Amino acid sequence: QEVSKIWETYFKNPEVSPPPPPDPPGVKIDRLVSLGGLVRRTKLFYDYSYDYPQKNPSGIFKTTNQPGEGRPEWLIKLAEEIRKKVDPDRIEPFDQIVFNCYGKAGSIAVHQDSKDLFERPIVSLRLFDSSVLSFGAYGVGMIDREYKVPLPRGVVTLMEGFAADNISHCIKAEDQCRGDQSRSCSIMFRMLKQNIKDNAKLYPKLDEAQNMTSLPLTAEPLTL
Repeated sequence: QEVSKIWETYFKNPEVSPPPPPDPPGVKIDRLVSLGGLVRRTKLFYDYSYDYPQKNPSGIFKTTNQPGEGRPEWLIKLAEEIRKKVDPDRIEPFDQIVFNCYGKAGSIAVHQDSKDLFERPIVSLRLFDSSVLSFGAYGVGMIDREYKVPLPRGVVTLMEGFAADNISHCIKAEDQCRGDQSRSCSIMFRMLKQNIKDNAKLYPKLDEAQNMTSLPLTAEPLTL
């Protein structure tokens, strides 16, 4: 229910809906909008965001003054429950939580979660409709030469080892929202390398105006 509220608040079609509210304290929002004005994907970053066009070498920026600022209580509890199951020996909470909210045309381009930026494992929770994670795809057209991993609703996925460090992955638009729902969402839980967190302190926070990307439906920039 809480994630549904987030989706309904921030996944807006600007042509037919009033503009979404300003970013909450400690949260940075990145909306991927087609040239036709349709919102394809909305990202919500807690604690750290990323934006490669900027001059920061790592692309990682702080969104908060204090760790955990802006995280609602239910998200803190969820992250802690997942942390205990994934790595009970780790005391520190996740550094970064990212919501990826998708519509029917939403996708994530071929990429790797850089081992120079993030500790392993990369953890994700799939909500609303199911999806498919494709490994080994390549090129802008995401040519079919890959291994597909189903992501049912409610599943927690861990990515580490060879799959995380050596094989690119993506989520195709055709694999989104194939069920009876018109929305899909994943919540990413990640730990940053200490040197990346130290580097982020040297750069100012991103402004709201820097976090809007417009592009045609046939292309998508590289993202984490």
